[in-house]
Amino acid sequence: MPALLRPNPQGSYRPTTGWLAWAVLAVAWSAPAQGGTSTVELAIGDLAGTDWRAEGVRVELVLDDTGRPRATVHVPRLLLPGPVGAIEGLRASCPRLEIGRDGLTCAALALSATGALAGLPTLAGPFAWTRSTGAFRWAPAVDGGAAGSVTLSGVITDDTTDVSLEAVDFALARWFDGWWRGRAANGADGGDAGLDGRLQLELTISASADGSSNIAVVGQLDGLTAYNPAGTAATEALDLQLAAELTGRGDDLLFDAQLTAAAGEAYLQPVYVDLAEFPLELALAGSAGPGAITIERLNVRQAAVGGGEGAVTMTRDEVDGWSIANADLTLSELTFPGAYRVLLQPFLADTDLGDLDSLGSARGELRIEDGELDAAFLSLDEVYLDDRSGRLAVYGLYGDLAWGPGAGDAPVRLMWDGGYLYGFSYGAADLRFERSGSTVALAEPVAVPILDGALEIDVLELGGESMNEASAAFDARLTPVDMRSVAQALGWPPLTGTLSGEIPRLSYRDGEVTFGGEFRARIFDGTVIVRDFNVRDPFGEGTRLRAEVELDQLDLGQVTDAFSFGLITGRLDGYVRELRMIDWEPVAFDARLLTSPGNRGRRRISQRAVDNIAALGGGGAAALSSGFLRFFDDFAYERIELGCRLTLDVCRMSGIAPQGEGYLILQGRGLPRITVVGFAREVSWSTMVDQLRAIAASGGPVVE
Repeated sequence: MPALLRPNPQGSYRPTTGWLAWAVLAVAWSAPAQGGTSTVELAIGDLAGTDWRAEGVRVELVLDDTGRPRATVHVPRLLLPGPVGAIEGLRASCPRLEIGRDGLTCAALALSATGALAGLPTLAGPFAWTRSTGAFRWAPAVDGGAAGSVTLSGVITDDTTDVSLEAVDFALARWFDGWWRGRAANGADGGDAGLDGRLQLELTISASADGSSNIAVVGQLDGLTAYNPAGTAATEALDLQLAAELTGRGDDLLFDAQLTAAAGEAYLQPVYVDLAEFPLELALAGSAGPGAITIERLNVRQAAVGGGEGAVTMTRDEVDGWSIANADLTLSELTFPGAYRVLLQPFLADTDLGDLDSLGSARGELRIEDGELDAAFLSLDEVYLDDRSGRLAVYGLYGDLAWGPGAGDAPVRLMWDGGYLYGFSYGAADLRFERSGSTVALAEPVAVPILDGALEIDVLELGGESMNEASAAFDARLTPVDMRSVAQALGWPPLTGTLSGEIPRLSYRDGEVTFGGEFRARIFDGTVIVRDFNVRDPFGEGTRLRAEVELDQLDLGQVTDAFSFGLITGRLDGYVRELRMIDWEPVAFDARLLTSPGNRGRRRISQRAVDNIAALGGGGAAALSSGFLRFFDDFAYERIELGCRLTLDVCRMSGIAPQGEGYLILQGRGLPRITVVGFAREVSWSTMVDQLRAIAASGGPVVE
């Protein structure tokens, strides 16, 4: 066994102070007195200490003919605690080692590495070590010092270690950009990466033989600009200030840190924040040990956004990794619009809530026990939300919300002054709920004013232990609403009549909205029935809808008058089967409209309506007494029927029955007998929609 090394419990060697120096001296004493060179290699093997291990250490010493040694230390693999981990191919070399009675000096000690650190510049600078005191100092430089200065110094003895690192005006691009880009090029994401900024840092490390240690860090990072090749993380001109103290106690690490960010921009998908507008202050203290991190004191403040405090414990599982085991957090105040822009909008960007104007404030609490939600509380104070696209809004929202088994009998209540939803205005309401386990239900029926009517809600239930398990149930009826108000809200031409209906057990679960029965609405003095209704992801992009629709005894006079189609009297039946919509646009259906066979009332059709029906079918109108056609404003008819099966924006058209090379759409009666035949078997759906819009806007073509 080498005399200068002693074994540690792991079977590796633990170096005593100055082992390399004495090895160099031994080689020097054994070298020839003059002439030639002498090379000696020392295979040290593995060296280990607390929380580190150097594998395969080898020292190469070369003495020239003047007796001055050149030394190189090879460390194929150096294992350090996380987050550093393994360093491959570490190499320290001194081209001219000066050996004195009390130490070593090297004018240009150079350090380089391969593996994960490939791309870092070789660091070289003067080094000095004093044997009697254990003091050392190394001042490496890059670009001749133009990239800032770094000084590593301290005292290492058998009993204590005191090391300090000082970086002044440290240029990140000069030191780390090559390494940063190299890792990006070798990563799975490919692409480019960048890194720039300047660092001021003071780091001190103190350790003693009893195993205790202390690390103190004070640093400032100015103008940090960085981005990864995947585009999921980036900073621009970010300024950070950090102060932290780490204390080692056996297997535990105690920490106390403060972070301030008051300038620049940061993006971590999907969150973006302008820190000049929303400066951030973070303070935390706690401990970290094998498989657990405990934050005993957490304090977060962000200007114009809000703040909170609390405690968190995280544990690590070999399968699932890190997760929150326990938490007790208090949200002292969220202030809108800042809270919406920073905390909510990034996660709502692809929903109807992704572009809101907001005002008001909120407070809350969150408790997690044994990895499960115990209780969550949220209070809303005079919140205003208004969609910039005009789809929805809520004004004067107040509320107290409670969730989870630990919420007890905390009240649940929502109140608002009014708002609108897709053009439909609604008035003030006060909703009180009762809690039962993970479900809250409306305590008593409530009526919400809608236009000039009301939505009378009998059932409103919200359940689920988490957002992923959220569910809802809704049962209500709409009291008569004047169709003129509906038309105005939707931007339609003026309509007559009223709209009312039953909403049977509307439910939401696993991202789907369904009806528990039939939705029935009274409109145009008839009935619209919706069955098998299902909407997938109603608040996101790519919303998918399917439904079956039936029309029963609609007043054709009201329908055609409302849309300026040209007057048709009688009753209308029909259906829309296998309706499929994506992003609220129809992509497939089988639809048919026809005069009600059971109604024998007056059936008349105007010249305008005749021409519009003919235009839709790509055909024309014929009359038995066509020479007298101009003398008639309207005509009697026996039957009207028109069908469209939509697939991939193409409507396959049909009518009452085949008629020559076309299909019969309108069958007349009496004199003059008018007949409309369609010849277009396939019609572009988008073209047909544009045609109908043009008819409604212009009043339709006029028969000459």
